[in-house]
Amino acid sequence: MDRRTAEEIAGRIENVFAAMDPLVPFLRERLEPDDLDAVREAFSRIVAELDLGVLEVIYRAHPDLRPEGMVPVTPLGAGCPLPPRAEPEET
Repeated sequence: MDRRTAEEIAGRIENVFAAMDPLVPFLRERLEPDDLDAVREAFSRIVAELDLGVLEVIYRAHPDLRPEGMVPVTPLGAGCPLPPRAEPEET
């Protein structure tokens, strides 16, 4: 993907994310808890797909487009420190 296209796509996705933000309080005020949970789940899938499925591809091809402070996504467990093991309790 050429840089110009990558910038355009990334910018449009960021606009989508920005447009979704004001929906959250609107939905909280108007939806029943079960409906709100379903909408949250759908929003989560949308954001994850756009972020991991599109933006991450762009950032790997054009690392300088990655926002400052945003770390690259790694496969689950790769480079992620494990929590300390709990000591067994004495019996």
